Amino acid sequence: MSYKSFTDGGSTTDTSTTQEVDLGTQQTVDGEGGPVTWIYVYNDDPSNAWFEGCVVVREAPASCTHAAGKGMAFDGLRSASTTYRNKVLGVAQGVIAVGSYGWIVAKGVCTVKGDAGLAAGDNIINDAAGTVDTATSAETDDSKGIGYALDDSAATTFLTTCLIDVL
Repeated sequence: MSYKSFTDGGSTTDTSTTQEVDLGTQQTVDGEGGPVTWIYVYNDDPSNAWFEGCVVVREAPASCTHAAGKGMAFDGLRSASTTYRNKVLGVAQGVIAVGSYGWIVAKGVCTVKGDAGLAAGDNIINDAAGTVDTATSAETDDSKGIGYALDDSAATTFLTTCLIDVL
């Protein structure tokens, strides 16, 4: 399968209802806060488009659109509750419609939708409705933590800048 890398004219905002890149393909580019690793995934959520800052988790194998194997591992859903770190695929940086393919951030500084009380320096975990929340002391181990907040959540949008790492 051929595709344009980000340096060849492809874009992190490219989405399509046709698969254009092997699922799970990673590209690392320089970002404002250092390297950012993007991963190519499929929105397998039956009813939820992903929004800017939406945390994306792996679809249950029995419900995946793609057949068993590597492709199945990159079918995603909007996060519905706290889960283990290895089930988190990354964070969408723009809208990816249901049934569409696109790029999400798996490692690096990015925009994340947080809960109202999220503050700079908080360790974060994925939470309901595609958001992140402050990790409790029992949730700060490597099994659930996905990064930490670099800013407080904005009062109206709840978008914040975070450093994440789910690779």
